[in-house]
Amino acid sequence: MAGEWWIAGKGLRGDPQFGAWPTLDSPRIAHAAREWPTRLGLVAAGLGITVLPSLAAASVPAGVRTVAVDDPSWLGRSAVAVTAPAPSVAAAAAGEALRREAAALGREDGGE
Repeated sequence: MAGEWWIAGKGLRGDPQFGAWPTLDSPRIAHAAREWPTRLGLVAAGLGITVLPSLAAASVPAGVRTVAVDDPSWLGRSAVAVTAPAPSVAAAAAGEALRREAAALGREDGGE
């Protein structure tokens, strides 16, 4: 899961909420969205994966699947990673264009 693009959540004040898998050292965050339907829509479009509480696994949209994750480094917890089977060619191209543009903007602003 370390090489995947993640759709993270954010709280009301922009605080992280349901980010990438909690034991990953340097997750790659593709997008952050406050609302679950938005996060799941981004996943359905093939733009990344997300973490979802097990209780909500039945609510994922068509074309999205859930995968139970057993992580020995995160004992006592269970969650699922949600992913689209594969992004469409158009979704993959749009995602790549957005990542390139974001990277270019980050360089102009002195970011990484």
